Amino acid sequence: MPRYILECSSLNIDLLGNEIRALSYNFGDFAIESQVKQIFVISGNWKTVTQSSFVNTVSEIVQVTDKPEDFDSRRVPDGKYYVRLKQYSSTPAAYTESAIGSILQAEGKVSFTEPDFVVRVIRADRWYLCIIRYERDRKELEQRRAPMRPFFSPVSLHPKFGRYLVNVSMTRPGDLVLDPFCGTGGILIEAAMMGRRIVGSDISLSMVMGARLNLKYFGYSDARIIRSSVSELDLDEKAAAIITDMPYGRNSSLHGDNIDQLYQESFAAFHNLLADGGHCALIVGDSALLELSGEFFSLVSMVAVPQHKSLTRYFTVLRKK
Repeated sequence: MPRYILECSSLNIDLLGNEIRALSYNFGDFAIESQVKQIFVISGNWKTVTQSSFVNTVSEIVQVTDKPEDFDSRRVPDGKYYVRLKQYSSTPAAYTESAIGSILQAEGKVSFTEPDFVVRVIRADRWYLCIIRYERDRKELEQRRAPMRPFFSPVSLHPKFGRYLVNVSMTRPGDLVLDPFCGTGGILIEAAMMGRRIVGSDISLSMVMGARLNLKYFGYSDARIIRSSVSELDLDEKAAAIITDMPYGRNSSLHGDNIDQLYQESFAAFHNLLADGGHCALIVGDSALLELSGEFFSLVSMVAVPQHKSLTRYFTVLRKK
């Protein structure tokens, strides 16, 4: 079975590991063989991991050696190519892309303008000779950031985190997901783009109208966005997952409750709105508030993600009891 190496963002290694493991468990079509910091080796269907916004490059492994001089040039397919080298080490070895090309006997085969493929050489725990199969378009996510949408709120979640929440929610394309504090609709946009059926709600009329506008802008004009408090929300169908950025700080005051009461009511409502065995993928500003979920949910995972010096947010997955 082909093996692949994933080069990922080092933004938060715990967050990254949670996401890759969730994708492997949920879809079951690839296995994680090893992890060294932000580098994973997997076998199976590499296309599944491209759902992650933290996976930057996927390369098929051709050969693994202890030093580049042991690379076998016959392992490289026929065709034009060029070499890209990346060393994930605090003490990089003295190799250049040109030197690697010489080892691979690439003379006469190099093309930077019209390559048939790109050879990727990676130094992690060992040296990996690879062929690049996928590279993330770094600009694509940036085009969906809050300032790029018709309706803008400065506290909106970055799309990469919205996509993370969808991936750890243990849902698949076609499943119904609910965001009961949808704000400007950022999480719902990512979920819809990933093939989930979406429902959103918010107590603020301006947010409901803004979310509808944003979803329409991205091609989801039929999305159902409801004005409702979480305790009064009622759906015709149980959601496979609830995916939301929970109110915190000043935002919680918009709901007219103290924060403990709001969370207590929310967890009770989530339990009623979720299908049996369903998951909540949440962001909370105070991990102590998760204790209020204990009657209804079991904790699957929680990762602390510092936002700045005075704020840490907790990316959390809960499973319905």
